[in-house]
Amino acid sequence: MIIIKIHFLNPINSSLQVGDIVFASPVNLGVNNALSQSFHTSVGSEEDNSTMKLGVVKSIQASFITVDISTGSSQLNSIDISNQIANHFISFAKNIAVNEAGLKGYYADVKLVNTSREKTELFSVSSDVAPSSK
Repeated sequence: MIIIKIHFLNPINSSLQVGDIVFASPVNLGVNNALSQSFHTSVGSEEDNSTMKLGVVKSIQASFITVDISTGSSQLNSIDISNQIANHFISFAKNIAVNEAGLKGYYADVKLVNTSREKTELFSVSSDVAPSSK
């Protein structure tokens, strides 16, 4: 496990959770930017503009997060990581195994009751099914 700290000047997004996957996207700062070039030299070409998977969030503090980069791209160099991601847009994705949408279960029992004395029409009823175990 290789843990790094990523410091932020602005507040960290409140939706970020431990277990989320962190990415770095190059921001086009011009060909003469040495920090931008160091990332592209180790990761890809300047024209590539690819988003790089950094790893999984291990902890969140007020101004920084810790990330396990051993779960990220094999091209990351832990010694030079600050230069590799300097001036990059940092984003994150939710782990779908943890943040699956929909209710879980084997069955549902629904009872719809109309307490109005006036004629009422039901337009639609729908449901979402997600497996609760595999």
